[in-house]
Amino acid sequence: VLTVSNSIAEQLVVKLGREVNVIRNTFPSAQFSLPDRASYLAYAGNISDGRDLVTVVQGARLAEFDLRFKGRVLTDILELHDVNIEEAGTVEEAGEFLARGGIAVVSLEDSGDNHRFALPNKLFHAVSIGIPVVAAGLPEMGEVVNEYGLGRLYIPGSPESFSQAVEDVLLNYSDFREKVHDAREHLNWTVDRQNLIEVYLNTQDKVSVLES
Repeated sequence: VLTVSNSIAEQLVVKLGREVNVIRNTFPSAQFSLPDRASYLAYAGNISDGRDLVTVVQGARLAEFDLRFKGRVLTDILELHDVNIEEAGTVEEAGEFLARGGIAVVSLEDSGDNHRFALPNKLFHAVSIGIPVVAAGLPEMGEVVNEYGLGRLYIPGSPESFSQAVEDVLLNYSDFREKVHDAREHLNWTVDRQNLIEVYLNTQDKVSVLES
């Protein structure tokens, strides 16, 4: 049994009564030219309900810092009508967009266990590039962000909290950049790929024992 976060794994162990392995949705470390200072807040992903984007827009305005989006518009959100939105592209193009901005937005509403126990691809994409995040302060994501010092958390639904998180990252930008750089040693696909391979190798060994 494979899943993507420790919280989900713990629940599955209780429900299934068997071993559960965590393989995170990490990315290979990427090489991009990064700015010495952040130039804008970058959100790369689907633009739709449930992602707390109204809070993000309002919070960015409070912080008086540029906010840009790149992704597919799946929901017409009124507050985004005056926001810079680039069309979705490849993962490489999304990485370039994030790198130019210097701060990644990883937002979600606190609307259920699916979000509370999530570790979104966006979080690990930012780490692979080497930029800090402003992320929703949900249990699983918050634990990873705080453990590795990847950026600042905000309270979902609170523009004031989002604004404060942005200001904190800007004030300590170089420190966060260093911590994200260090975290890439642990939060990358080289590590999780090897973990996945070992899971299958161990499974094959157990099957061989049973067959013999």
